[in-house]
Amino acid sequence: MKKFFIRKAAMIVLFAISALFAFSALFMTLWNATLPMAIHAGTITFFQAMGILVLAKLMFGGFKGRRPWGAGLFMKMHLWRKWAQMSPEQRAEFKQQRHCHNMQFHVAVDADGLYHAPKEEKI
Repeated sequence: MKKFFIRKAAMIVLFAISALFAFSALFMTLWNATLPMAIHAGTITFFQAMGILVLAKLMFGGFKGRRPWGAGLFMKMHLWRKWAQMSPEQRAEFKQQRHCHNMQFHVAVDADGLYHAPKEEKI
């Protein structure tokens, strides 16, 4: 099992590096094809394109990433356990309430641990 996770991590790292190189090459090509003629900017090299992409990611997006084992997975597991404990009638009611809220997953748990749609506040 440990080998599987090591192999998976290696594949993710390899994919990330290859994606960085591919996006850098694409960015460099687009820059050199359009900007020198449009605004008289100089051409850039591959590593300059990579640096610009990394700098833009830091400035505008950060390196937060997604937390695959964070709150999202916890909530899905929690909902799955609750779903497994529901009767067919409760499941049908839950599906209906979920459908009425434009397929958004707005649920709440009452004292008995049963799901219900939150009551809409009237203004």
